[in-house]
Amino acid sequence: MPHLLLQLKVKDFAVWKPVFDEYEPQRVAQGQQSVQVFQTADDPNAVVILAEWRDIAGFEAFYTSDEFRQALQRAGVL
Repeated sequence: MPHLLLQLKVKDFAVWKPVFDEYEPQRVAQGQQSVQVFQTADDPNAVVILAEWRDIAGFEAFYTSDEFRQALQRAGVL
């Protein structure tokens, strides 16, 4: 199973995290098996996500969707 490591910069982690959590059912439906979210020690708005997916196609289907792009904007991803 592929593991994906994503690095994001967000305006405010406290705003971003609930939006991220809101989309868990959609990520799981597309094949996400597990996810871990980290903040860097020197910048809490620098986020690292480590996720395991059933396959790359499921990851691509979720992360290229219009719904996900709108969520990025709403969550304050820079």
